[in-house]
Amino acid sequence: MKIKHFTFFIFLFFHLSTSAHDNELNFIKNLGQWDSKVNYKVNLQGGHLFIENQTLTYVFHDAHNLHHIHELEHEKGNDFNPLNHKIDAYAFKVNLLNSNDAAIIEPHNQRKEYYNYFIGKDSNTWAGKVPLFKDISYKSIYNGIDLNLYSKGLNLKYDFIVSPNSNPNQIQLKYNDAEQAKIINGALNIDIGFNTIIEQKPFAYQNINGKKIEVNCSYVFNNNILSFEFPNGYDPNHELIIDPELIAATLSGSTATNYGHSATYDNEGNIYTGARNFGVGYPATTGAFQLNYGGGGTDIAVSKLNPDGSELIWASYIGGNSDEYPHSMFVHNNELYVMGSSNSPNYPTTSNAFDNTNNNTDIIISHFSSDGSNLIGSTFIGGSGIDGYNNNNLDQFYDQYRGEIIVDNEGNAIISNFSQSADFPVTTGAYQTTLAGGQDGVVFKLTPDLSSLIWSTYIGGTGNDSAYSLRLANNGNVYVTGSAANNSFPTTNNAAISDFIGGEHDGFILEIASDGSTIINSTFFGSDAQDQSYFIDLDSDGDVYIYGRNEGIIPISPSCYGNENSAQFIAKFDSNLENILWQTTIGSGALTSGDTWTTFDFNPVAFMVDVCKKIYISGFSATSNLFVSEDPIQATGGFYEMVLEEEATAIHYATYYTGDHVDGGTSRFDPNGIIYQAVCSGGGFATTSGAFATNQSPSWDIAVFKIELVNPILSATASAEPSTSGCAPFSINFNNSSSPGAYIWNFDDGNTSSITNPYHTFENEGIYNVELVVVDSATCSTTDTLILPIEVIGGPDLDLGEDILICQDQSVIIEAISEEAESYLWQDNSTGQSILVNTPGTYSVEASNNGECTSTESIEVALDPYVLDLGENIVLCENSPSINIDAGSDAISYLWSTGENTQIINVTEGEYSVLVISNVNCEYEDEIEVELQEFNFDISTSSVEECDPALITFNDLSTVSNGEISNWYWDFGVETSIEENTYVNYTNPGLYDVTLIIGTEEECFDTLVLSHHIQINPNPSANFEYSIEFQNNCDIGVKFNNQSESADAYFWNFNDGEVSTLSDPLKIFEYNQQFEVELQVENEFSCNDTIIKTLEIPKFKPVFVPNVFSPNTDSKNDLFHPISACIKEIEFYIYDRWGKLVFYSEEIDKGWDGRFENADLKNGSYTWRLRYDHDGELIDENGFVILIR
Repeated sequence: MKIKHFTFFIFLFFHLSTSAHDNELNFIKNLGQWDSKVNYKVNLQGGHLFIENQTLTYVFHDAHNLHHIHELEHEKGNDFNPLNHKIDAYAFKVNLLNSNDAAIIEPHNQRKEYYNYFIGKDSNTWAGKVPLFKDISYKSIYNGIDLNLYSKGLNLKYDFIVSPNSNPNQIQLKYNDAEQAKIINGALNIDIGFNTIIEQKPFAYQNINGKKIEVNCSYVFNNNILSFEFPNGYDPNHELIIDPELIAATLSGSTATNYGHSATYDNEGNIYTGARNFGVGYPATTGAFQLNYGGGGTDIAVSKLNPDGSELIWASYIGGNSDEYPHSMFVHNNELYVMGSSNSPNYPTTSNAFDNTNNNTDIIISHFSSDGSNLIGSTFIGGSGIDGYNNNNLDQFYDQYRGEIIVDNEGNAIISNFSQSADFPVTTGAYQTTLAGGQDGVVFKLTPDLSSLIWSTYIGGTGNDSAYSLRLANNGNVYVTGSAANNSFPTTNNAAISDFIGGEHDGFILEIASDGSTIINSTFFGSDAQDQSYFIDLDSDGDVYIYGRNEGIIPISPSCYGNENSAQFIAKFDSNLENILWQTTIGSGALTSGDTWTTFDFNPVAFMVDVCKKIYISGFSATSNLFVSEDPIQATGGFYEMVLEEEATAIHYATYYTGDHVDGGTSRFDPNGIIYQAVCSGGGFATTSGAFATNQSPSWDIAVFKIELVNPILSATASAEPSTSGCAPFSINFNNSSSPGAYIWNFDDGNTSSITNPYHTFENEGIYNVELVVVDSATCSTTDTLILPIEVIGGPDLDLGEDILICQDQSVIIEAISEEAESYLWQDNSTGQSILVNTPGTYSVEASNNGECTSTESIEVALDPYVLDLGENIVLCENSPSINIDAGSDAISYLWSTGENTQIINVTEGEYSVLVISNVNCEYEDEIEVELQEFNFDISTSSVEECDPALITFNDLSTVSNGEISNWYWDFGVETSIEENTYVNYTNPGLYDVTLIIGTEEECFDTLVLSHHIQINPNPSANFEYSIEFQNNCDIGVKFNNQSESADAYFWNFNDGEVSTLSDPLKIFEYNQQFEVELQVENEFSCNDTIIKTLEIPKFKPVFVPNVFSPNTDSKNDLFHPISACIKEIEFYIYDRWGKLVFYSEEIDKGWDGRFENADLKNGSYTWRLRYDHDGELIDENGFVILIR
């Protein structure tokens, strides 16, 4: 098996002197975290230097005391009382006598990392992003003399720089409270009781003509005043440098002692550590004094380092005036959450904290911003008893500071811990609201700002119970593991082990509902002796794994790898905790039933199950006879790391690593199987090349190692073309040579890409850690990550100033300000250092220095956003004779021509003006005229009274003042129109209203209503019938029957020269003629109607000849003759059937009696012929007649 990479480094915390720069000292600026007299602080070997205006204050403590106390803690466990032990300290001051009190202290060479200080409850004394410097200088501390302070390794150096012709005798250093100071072999030795501080013999030199010339120099020490003498003199025309060096000759090398507790990681692989720190504060008095352990002796110290441990990103103190202990840490969205315990009443809490008051020893939770410079939230939580301190009477000191914090996706903090308080805060509806034993476990959930308790519950029975570790299930329920003292601990009926097994404690697992109200499932686990379940994790199926220690024998399940009779167990349960799926023990096999708790192979400190269900364990204080792989990182060491295959069937990898122990708390594996392990190192810790700190100088210090324990399946590799360094804006082609998969690029400037070989431009200067993540979901090890640093070099300094706001019609000069630029090119191709502009827009300039990198800056020139526009002249309507005029908001003042000074005024017809001063003191004027529109109606109608039907024309002649009529709407009662001029066809009689609405483009309207304006009268209906009546045989009379309706008068025209006004006239017409008869009728409204009909007077015979007669002497039809009223002369012939004339007459009244020659003729048909003259026409007719007797 190959290890992809592993990083080990010792991290000496921010209050120490070591750094990433060859273990140089840091000059830490005071931003209010210390006494106001202090300007800078330096952490020395075994102490501290506080730099004041004219004074240097040194504080040292006995590191051997700390080392001894730490050893006693581990040796005596719960029997250790820190108050019975002391830590010796010593302080003295060095006054720069007669120095210039106005000397300026200048820092130089600022480092990239920074520190944060959250000390005490007063947030005014908190300091974030405190800068660090490599060196500082007092300018003109004496006339013509500067004082420089810097480091040589871990030793403090200071130089006096004496300008030409200045007097070095001005330099006098008064050592106060350094009674045992004296010169030995030319060096100043200061005996502080537990150690000796040495200022080496001074070295002085001058640089003359390019050569370094040593000047003989020595100390003069009288009455505790140190000065310098030059037995052989020196050249006063050249600068003189006096160069002593401060060392701690007999110290252990400690700059401060730290006890390692906790470690964690973020998604970018950055490393976080948590330690208990024994820093020394600014002394109220000098001389010997005592740092009381437990009385302000320790704070929590956290730090963030980059993924390979080569750089410190930030570090922070957090604590009060008593003791703090870090237990567990978790990072969510690059924000660190720290859970621990404190008995400091002034531990820093935020103003809206859930609890700002310390009651005894309380649990504390603090939520840092991503840069560590602020507290998003910080709170106590606890009751009147002891909380956050495990009182389970174990033999191991480490278990006192266990417990765990995790964070859900919303940023809520979920904590498992311990409480001995009967009044620990619990929530309504919680599963267990009262303390059941001497100590119960507690599980609670807080909002991200730690201001509100979402839910909180005890979990325990009548004994001393502990809740060590927890995990969040996908459904929001929480799994917790820990130790239970007896059978009173709650379990569920379906539990894998529902009854207490035996011994002082059993392990337990329980599942709590997402609101803390119910225990869903709960089970015991362990042996018949002492058992402690320290860690829990869930796999992708929701099955549950635990990791802990056992004093009794636990059988190993078939198919599991394990070491019988070993004191460290791992077990797997189903998600309902109904079945133990397997169990095993890991170790040397040296355990026999009934062994004391001190018989163990290692102490569990970190645990994880990865996506492939491999099982990861870490332990400290490991024994030497444990299995290691063929290629371990180290074959021996104080820490033991193991990876088991899925279902614990075999060892995947096992190794030792150097180190000793941790003092309680959690370390973590990340999902890729990388261990982030905190170490409390007593020396000899192996670090990697390039680590932030590589030398251990304190007696105890926090270290951390990071090891990737599984084979990487993917490989992320890439290069940048043209290079990894260039001028801004810098465009790069990234060439991806990684394993096949999906690619996620993060360019560290807010931009990402998923293409294989992206092209990207970095706009701004800086160091960009470009991240390439290769993803292959088909494998268990699903990702690999490459960090490719890109340096983007900026051009010369360039500043166009703030964006500019100008008034209307205003011009402004834009000037490019730069101390480095030699040429300029504006967007309009002008090359001056300034341009004159008078229009809004974006103006940019490119500055160049010797043709190397360029800088581009732009500035926005905007017009005053206030716009004064009263608009076009206003036209008012008659029905709304006033209106509001608005001069616009966001102005300082208004002055109207009316004298009013408000934004809006109400006006009628007239002329108005306003003077406005905007919010940027621009002055504007505008005016407006308000006019009134009045309508004058005038319409023209072709007629107002007509007979039905009538076509009437309407014309609008109306006018309007101050405008033009543009809209018409007519309503005539029978139809409507929108035309200016129109006509209407009335087809029904009646009275009709006329309505006219007229309007203008300004939307003024007026209405005219003319009631009964149009009268349409009914028309009569002319009609007649006629009948022809014979008045005699020669004349024809026509009778006219008048059928007209609604008529009062009649006029007949017969078209033969005769007329009549009778209703029903009788008219004699001549026969055989055609006449056009016209009837005109009229009613009372003079409405008339006419009808014309054509009369045909038929042609008729004036003589009638019968066709039968009966001459039988009965006096009826005895004679046959023509009949006529007007024809008298005729020729009338009658013939028999053979054509014989039997009768002739010329008189119309003389008829044939049916006889011929006095004899009756026979019945039969006879032919007749008739000839006569009628109106000059000879008529000749013939026919037949029947004779019947």
